[in-house]
Order: sequence, then structure tokens, then C-alpha cells
Amino acid sequence: MKTLNKLFNSPFLHPLSFAVFPIISLWVTNLARMEAQDTLRPLLETALAAIAMYFTFKLFIKDSSKAGMLSTLILFLYFSYGHIFTLIRWIPVIGLIIARNRIMGSLWLLILVFGGYLILKYGKKINNLTQFLNYTGLIFLALTALQLGYAKYHEISVAVQNSQPISNENSPLNPQNAGNRENFPDIYLILLDTYARSDEIKEMFNYDNTPFVQALTRLGFTIPACSMSNYTLTAFTMSSMLNMNYLETFYPNIDPQKTNVDFTAFTEYIRHSTVRKNLSALGYKTVSFESEFPWVEIPDADIFYTTQSSIGILIKFLSPTDFDNELSQTTVLKIINDTRTVSPALDDELNAIDNFFDNLKNKLYPFSDNKYDLIISSLAKMESITDVPGPKFVYLHMTALHPHFVLGQDGQYDKSSLDSGYINSMIYLNKRMLEILPKIIQHSKVPPVIILMGDHGFKLGPDSRLYNFTAIYMPGGGKAMIYPSITPVNIFRIIFNTYFNSHYKLLPDTSYNYVNGQSFNFRVVPSNCAK
Repeated sequence: MKTLNKLFNSPFLHPLSFAVFPIISLWVTNLARMEAQDTLRPLLETALAAIAMYFTFKLFIKDSSKAGMLSTLILFLYFSYGHIFTLIRWIPVIGLIIARNRIMGSLWLLILVFGGYLILKYGKKINNLTQFLNYTGLIFLALTALQLGYAKYHEISVAVQNSQPISNENSPLNPQNAGNRENFPDIYLILLDTYARSDEIKEMFNYDNTPFVQALTRLGFTIPACSMSNYTLTAFTMSSMLNMNYLETFYPNIDPQKTNVDFTAFTEYIRHSTVRKNLSALGYKTVSFESEFPWVEIPDADIFYTTQSSIGILIKFLSPTDFDNELSQTTVLKIINDTRTVSPALDDELNAIDNFFDNLKNKLYPFSDNKYDLIISSLAKMESITDVPGPKFVYLHMTALHPHFVLGQDGQYDKSSLDSGYINSMIYLNKRMLEILPKIIQHSKVPPVIILMGDHGFKLGPDSRLYNFTAIYMPGGGKAMIYPSITPVNIFRIIFNTYFNSHYKLLPDTSYNYVNGQSFNFRVVPSNCAK
């Protein structure tokens, strides 16, 4: 009891609570998009900053209570700036006047000076403030823990729901009637995120991708001329493709008014899909790879390849992440971020600093960009993937064509601009695919099934994200089942029907874009093949 009382009255507890709470809370809010490991460095940095501030103030003012209050005041102002800025901005009329960095920044400085003065002058007279701040910090952390618990409960609920058959069809696949397991083909799903259809690439970038298409055709691939994705968002496309159905048949939370996407739910639909369940029932093992976006991964696959070199882990730990960007927009750093957009001089100076550290990291470790490391190492592993005994389902989701770009035409590390970065990355991927795919075909004991496709196209036109590249290798008569306007939702239906004696009915090939920024407010987009 004495220990608890001492803890709750400690002037060091509340600075530490106010240092870690904003980071943990932001992570929980973005649980589906960001990994827990992304918070480790920010947590360490802010905890060390809180400790340094507290003991520095204590050293100079010789008062631990005041040192704790000053530290908490600074931490509160630092982490609350972006949140309060956003709230004020949405207030009609007044928000447009006050929500400006020069005004808010000045106000924050005044609060810091005036608050610091009050603490230094009257801090000893407010005997219960330390205990109040300690309880407040602990309550904030407890509420965040409850929020995390609810999110995990929801994730488990979705997983349980997904353990039930998603298809409404009456047992379209019977493993007993699927044939001889020795004759089952390995199945490869190689997703090159944002790989657009060749006619779209020509129109958007004035680049002719015909040589790559012709080379694939010579290998035996079929390239549907009018292929389109079913949706414009990766989460929608992947979950519908792997569950062989449209979202409304299995996703319970479609609300046309929503502008955000519940990535947690879609993560489960991707990881524990109908396709995976069917193939597992047929005796397939799943082989998957680490991706830039964890919510498209299948980390519980039978074999899951990751990049785990010690220096790579260190560089990844030290490198900025999307979480850092999100966090900076909620803090006083928002002032710098916003100023960069209107001050080319400041932007140039900060870019020079960024480039200096990028070059330093590149000298220490050529694969300093984790995305680059993932791409190169995944492609290297694909070279020998046939060594893994089958039958197997190999799932690779690669983001080389998704901004930001890190590849040069020869595979060198190269942070290029939008236009050149996309084409340079595509040229290298084309080259590697034409090295890897023949090896897979040649070294497979049973001729494999290979799906090489983009989950969507590149966004330059209103509906251009729907025009994705698709190439399918289906041996033994399967080629005849592929038609020009095929969409992802029907690809695995055709595969199961062709190779495992199932009786899935083909669905209408429909492509949807969303309206007015409302992710679930769909409109049908007809084929543009006539152009």
C-alpha cells in the first residue's frame, strides 16, 4: 500500500505517462495500418526526452514537483497541438481565423511561458496537483488499453466469422472428388501492386509495354485485353478476389456514407480467405512474404519469408515510418510540416538534411530503405521457390510500383520522381519476372498455375485505377477458360473448376469506383475496351 501511495504521489510518473500515452493512443487508432514495432523508436525517444527534461529541471530548480509539472506542461503542449489545431479548424468562421500556425504557435508559446511562470511561483502551493496529474495520466493509459482490447476483440470476432464458409453456394468444392493430389499444380499469386494495363501505361506515361506482354505470351501466358479490377482499393480487391465474391456477400459493414475503411476486418478476409481454406482442405501449404503493408500479408502461412538481418532490423528501427508522419501531424512539428509546403527554401534545407542521413544510411547498409530490401530479397527467394515441396499456394504482394519508388531500371537503389519512378520500377520488375517465371515453369514437377497481376491500375484519370494488368498461366487446357474481360473475382473460380472438379458459377464481371470520397458508395464503371 505504501508503495502504491508513493507511486501515485511521484512527480516523475505523470511526465512519463503524458509522454507515452499520445503515441500508444495514435497506434491503437491506426491499429490495422501500422505495426506495434513502428511505435518503439518514438516511445523510446519521448520517454528519454521526458526523463531528460525532468532531471534537468530538477537539477536547476531543486524541486521535483515543479520539475514534473514543467515537463508535463511541455509534453502536453507538444503532443496536443495538431489535435487541437484540427478541432478548431472545423469550427465555422472562427476556425478559419484561429487555425493558423502563426496564431496557434504564438498562443502555445504564451501558454508555455505563462504556465511555466505559474508553476515556478505557485507550484508548491498546489499540493494535490501531482497526484491529480498522475491519476489523469493513468486513466488515459487505461482507456487506451480498453480501446486496444476492443480492437483485438473485434479482430478475433472477424476471424471467428471468417472461419465459417463465406460462399453461399452448396459445397461447390469437394476435396474427395478433386483428383489425385500428386497431380495438383502449385498455384502462384504474384501481385504487383498498382501495375496498370498496357494501354493505360501507354496513355499515361507514353511507354510501350508490348515487349513484356509478347514475352509472357511466348511463355504461354494469356493476357486478357480488357481486364479490369473489381475495385479501386487494394483491401477491397484482394479480399473479394481471395473470397471469390463481391464485398456485399461477406463484408458486414458496408455503409455508403463512410469515408474510411476498416482495414482490420479486411486483413482477416485476406489472411483467412475462402481460397486459402479450399486449398488447405486439398492439402496445400501456404507460402507468403513480408510486405510493405502488413495488412496484406499472411504471416501465419506455413512458410513466411521475412527480412531479418541484424543491421537491416537496426536500420528499419532508425528509419522514418508512416507512423512518424502521422505522429508529427499531431504535434508541434505540424508547424514545420505545414511551413515546408509554402516555403521552398525551408523545404530545400530540410530535404538536404534528409538526403544527408539517407546517404549516410546507404553507406552503412545498401538496403537502407526497408521497401527496397523487401523487393530485392523477395525476388531473390522467388528464384528458388520451386525447391519448396508442393502442392503449395505461393502468395507474393509486392509494392515496387506503389509510391514511394525505390528502384532504378537495373535494380539499383533510386528514389525517383513519380513518372520516372513508376516506369523505372516497372522495367526492372519486367526484367526480373522474365527471369523468374521461366524457372518456375521449367522446374515445377507439375505444370504450375501462375497469376501475375496488379490489384489495380495507376491513378491519373477518374477511373484509371480500375484498369489493371493481368497475365494468367493455366496449363492443360486451362488457357481456353480465360476470356478478355475477366476480373479478379472470377479467376480462382475458374482455377478451382478447371483443376479440382468444383462447380463454382462465374459471377458477372463488374467494376466499381467510389463516389465523393465515400469508400463504400459504389458506382459501376463499364469496360473502356472500345477506345
